Amino acid sequence: MMIPRPFFINSYATTTHFTDYAYDRYVPLIVSGKGINSGRYGQKAEIIDIAPTLSFLTGTTPPSGSQGRVLHEIFKEKFGK
Repeated sequence: MMIPRPFFINSYATTTHFTDYAYDRYVPLIVSGKGINSGRYGQKAEIIDIAPTLSFLTGTTPPSGSQGRVLHEIFKEKFGK
């Protein structure tokens, strides 16, 4: 196993997320549109939370096998909790 030096990116890659450095473990999630509260949120969100959240927003059934949570904190009150 090779551990690259901090902020190292291979010349053939434009981005990576494969190290254990703190900066490489977090990726911003940006959601925008009608019914979405503006702001920054400190709650933890996982990749598996994206599908249930988008399903909730669009009023559709989440994909089978979906395990994440709806990120209720981003929605304006009219969407309920």
